[in-house]
Amino acid sequence: MGKVLFMFTNDYPYGTGETFIENEILVSSKIYKKVYICVMNIQRENALMREIPQNVEVITLSKHGKFYKAFSTVAHIVTGIFLGDLFAEWKKCRTLGEFQKSIIFYNAVMERYAQLKKHEFILEENRIDFYCYWFLESVYVADLLKKVISPDSVLITRAHGYDLYTERTSFNYFPFRKQLLRKVNRVCPCSLAGEQYLKNKYPNFSNKIVCSYLGTKDSMPQPAEKEKDSFIIVTCSNIIPLKRVIRVAETLALIEQENSRLKIEWYCFGDGELRHDIEEYCKKNLRKIKAFFMGQTANEDILEFYKSQNVDLFINVSETEGLPVSIMEAASFGIPAIATEVGGSPEIVLDGVTGYLIDKDFTNDELKTSILRYANMPFNKKRTMKKNTREYWKKNFSADNNYPKFFQQYDELSE
Repeated sequence: MGKVLFMFTNDYPYGTGETFIENEILVSSKIYKKVYICVMNIQRENALMREIPQNVEVITLSKHGKFYKAFSTVAHIVTGIFLGDLFAEWKKCRTLGEFQKSIIFYNAVMERYAQLKKHEFILEENRIDFYCYWFLESVYVADLLKKVISPDSVLITRAHGYDLYTERTSFNYFPFRKQLLRKVNRVCPCSLAGEQYLKNKYPNFSNKIVCSYLGTKDSMPQPAEKEKDSFIIVTCSNIIPLKRVIRVAETLALIEQENSRLKIEWYCFGDGELRHDIEEYCKKNLRKIKAFFMGQTANEDILEFYKSQNVDLFINVSETEGLPVSIMEAASFGIPAIATEVGGSPEIVLDGVTGYLIDKDFTNDELKTSILRYANMPFNKKRTMKKNTREYWKKNFSADNNYPKFFQQYDELSE
C-alpha cells in the first residue's frame, strides 16, 4: 500500500510566488506515490506553470460567470445558516466588517469545495494524507474533502506570517479560526515565536501546535572568500511598505555621506508598488554607491547569483515576519544577515554569530552602525561569521533534514 498526499496551495505551481514550495515538493513527491496539488486561487488564463515531478497532479479551479457566482453565493450562505456553521461564527462577530469577512470566507470555502468534490481522484487502497500550506480557507476545504474521501485521514496545516498573526489582518479577525483548530490534527507554525503566539492565543489547542521549520536546499557555499574592492549587499523581498526597503536606501545614502571610502554595491531583488519611488530616490541620493534593481527574479536565478558572487551581507528590515526563507537561502551560502527582531528572525539571525539583530523600530543610524560593524570587521572575523552562518543553517534549516521530518508526523498521528 502506498500513500497519497492532498496538498493545498494558494498559487503554486502557477506564477512566481510560493517559491519555498519548490524545495519541499521534491521531497514529498519521493515520499508519496501520488501528490494532488489543489490550487485555491482561481487562475487567470495562460498563467505560467513551473516544472513539477511526474507523480504530481495539479487541480485548478475554473471561473464562473457573474450570474452563477451571485446565485451560488446566496445558496452557500443559506446552506451555512441552515447547517449552523455561519450562524455559530456570526455570534462571535463584533463588527460589520467581521460579519462581512466571515461571509466572504465561507463562500470562498464552499465555492472551491463544490469544484473539488467533482474531481475524479485515483485513490485505490492508498493511505490519504491532507496538507495545507496556509492556515486559511484551504483548511476548511481540506476538511470537507477529507470527510468525503477518507474521514480517518490526518490533516496538518502550516502557519507562516500573514495567516498566523491576527494583528496583520483587517479588523484583527480571522474567520472560523477556532473551527479550523478543531478540524486539524496539527498546526505547524514555521517558527518557535509563531508556535508560542498561537499557544498563548488558543491555550485549549496547545497540544495541536508544534513548530516545524521550513528548509532550503544546499546549493553549495559561495566562491572562496577573498579580499575584494566592493562590499556587496543583497535584499530580497516584495517592495511594499511592510518590507521598508526604502530604509535600506536611506541608510546607504547616510553611509555615502559619512564614509566615502567604502565601495558598496546593493542588489535589490523583488518588485512592488514602491519600486519606482525607491529607484528615483537612489538616482538622486546615491552617487558612489551602486544600486541594482533586479526586479522579480526566479528563485533559481537568485541562487545562481549567490553562487557566482561573493555577497557580504543580506538585509531584511521588515516590520513583521514569520521566519524568512530569503534569509535561509542566503545563510545556506554562508551569508550573514542583518534583520529586525520580529517573528522568527531571531531564530536564524543570532546576534553577533550569524549576523546582527536590530530593533523593529530601528533608526537609520542603527542600521548604518550594523552595516559598518560588519564591513569594517577584520577579514578573518568575517570568515568566521560566514562559517558560523553556514553551519547553523545546515544544522537547523536544511531541506534535506526538515522536510522528511515534517512528513514523518503523518505516520506518528496515523498510529
